Amino acid sequence: MLAVIAALVLAAPAFAVFAKIDPTATLSADGRHVHASGPLTCPKGESFRLRVSVTQRAGAAYAEGNKTVACTGTPQEWSVSAVRIGSGRFAAGPVEVCALGRSFAGGEVTDAHQWCAKKPVTLR
Repeated sequence: MLAVIAALVLAAPAFAVFAKIDPTATLSADGRHVHASGPLTCPKGESFRLRVSVTQRAGAAYAEGNKTVACTGTPQEWSVSAVRIGSGRFAAGPVEVCALGRSFAGGEVTDAHQWCAKKPVTLR
């Protein structure tokens, strides 16, 4: 049994995507959109589909956004405009930003990664 588990771990593909979340995000003038961004490196020729969520407990605010990025194989920037869902209100201050990303090649998923900013992101 241990040999089977070891074989599965060794056969797993190498993690092909590197992504982070920038320490600041921007709130639109109408308060309905949060613009979040960060660095991304993914294999050239693949596409990277992002789903970003932003929460702020103080105003019971939640926003979500999606974007597909064409991978260049070199460091590049991703950005998503997340749209507020519900009646909660965002205000300048700390927010939590999390992302789910999946890379695709030829219509097949090649990698999946979920991450959150390690510290609260400052919303401006």
